[in-house]
Amino acid sequence: MTEIDRTSITPDKAERPKPRSTFSRRGLLLGGVALGLTAVTARGIAAPLAFAAPRTHLPLALDYRPAQPTGWTANGRTSTVGGHRAFRDFVVEDKPYRISLLGFRDPTDRPDPVYEAEPTDREVEFKKTLGKGFGSKYAFRYLGGFEGRSELSVQSYSVFVDPPTTGSPEMQFGADLYLVYTPDPHNSDPPIDDRLQWIQVVRSAAQGMPTIRQVDNLWRANPFYLVGGDTSIDGRDVGSFFDAPESGGSGVDPTQSFLSELFLAQDTGRRDRAGRAIVNLSAGVKWGWQVERL
Repeated sequence: MTEIDRTSITPDKAERPKPRSTFSRRGLLLGGVALGLTAVTARGIAAPLAFAAPRTHLPLALDYRPAQPTGWTANGRTSTVGGHRAFRDFVVEDKPYRISLLGFRDPTDRPDPVYEAEPTDREVEFKKTLGKGFGSKYAFRYLGGFEGRSELSVQSYSVFVDPPTTGSPEMQFGADLYLVYTPDPHNSDPPIDDRLQWIQVVRSAAQGMPTIRQVDNLWRANPFYLVGGDTSIDGRDVGSFFDAPESGGSGVDPTQSFLSELFLAQDTGRRDRAGRAIVNLSAGVKWGWQVERL
């Protein structure tokens, strides 16, 4: 993306198109959140994008890297935002806001995703939400996490604010997560093949809207996230996940939050005695972002 001055982004009146509302896939999940933009500022960059040695926590490695292709398309993006940009500030109708990544440990730590052997967040209600939506057709087995180290590598976890342009007159903001899965050959980790899937359950809340808990499957007839699993990147076979949830539009307070629990899933191809398809869930991460008024 070409760098531009974000301290005052206000197109000339002659060039300013008629206001409209835009809704991304995740915008619809958030209940159609939209906003009007008058300015975006770059003063909310938390720290330089540094790419040090991976930090490992149990089977999760924090290995932030520059922007890279993912093999997937999420909200029109085929490459990651890159790195670990924790927050950015922007202005809506002369009011300052901040979009920031969620952290789950000591608030003084960098806001990283956290490893989970099983989903436990009471706000997301992963198991309850997944069971309510798909428990009659699928039998979900929680295997209790990985036994090795660094099976999951987080390579991008960054917020973004895309300012308006003549061709796209409304700002979009959100965050991306790019996660790479590498099986440990010494353990019984699921292989990278066409049975490899991901299941994501999100809790989203926006100003003036009811809280939503939902399986993020694009309203399909199975619980799996649409883009994720086995893919090819420049001839390499990779098991990965990529998401870039965003909001945008005009006329609504942008205050909102997005919280997710994401788990690696394997469609076993077997069925239980009730005829339900058996899906194993191995391990996952919790991640998210929020927008607050400054």
